[in-house]
Amino acid sequence: MSKINMKKKKLKYFCISFIVIFFSIAVFVQGCNKLPQGEKDTSLQRKTEENLTEEKEITFFYPYRGGLSSKNKIIELESESSLEERIMKALSILFANNEDTDNYLPKDVKILDIFVDDDSIVYVNLDSEVFHNESLAATLEREFVSAVVLTVLKNFPEASAVKILVKNEERETLAGHIDISKPFYLAAGRNEEEEILF
Repeated sequence: MSKINMKKKKLKYFCISFIVIFFSIAVFVQGCNKLPQGEKDTSLQRKTEENLTEEKEITFFYPYRGGLSSKNKIIELESESSLEERIMKALSILFANNEDTDNYLPKDVKILDIFVDDDSIVYVNLDSEVFHNESLAATLEREFVSAVVLTVLKNFPEASAVKILVKNEERETLAGHIDISKPFYLAAGRNEEEEILF
């Protein structure tokens, strides 16, 4: 009986030793695979940020000395943003009167909102005292409309046309010169300054 008990004890110790060694190895291997916490978070954060934004080259059109000037700029847009949000960001940059551009857009132009209808017409709803006092010259009014329309239609092919509103209302003109009662479309085969159907 003592031999049987000895064999049982040896088997019991062997099993316990095996289990302890197995768990020790498992814990060791798991610990080796882990990156330091900071590195893991940084890599995950970088991956998340890359998925949230994308770079897009935008051609901005500006009134300049009786015509239009264009400037390309790469901007970051949110990947999941709507067409309205993307256009809002682009036009906000256009209206920012940046020092690095010869931007002759009227100051204090504000975008109230932007929406797109079922026909892919982009409605740009503006507010500015410039338009209320009708002090905008005919040339600058035409250049302003051209800058807005071309910046939208040349960069966002999903948009079919642009309609300008002032304070949520349709108007005949911005400042008495250019008819804005209808949407503006691009005309095929014309040079940049004559591309818009007025």
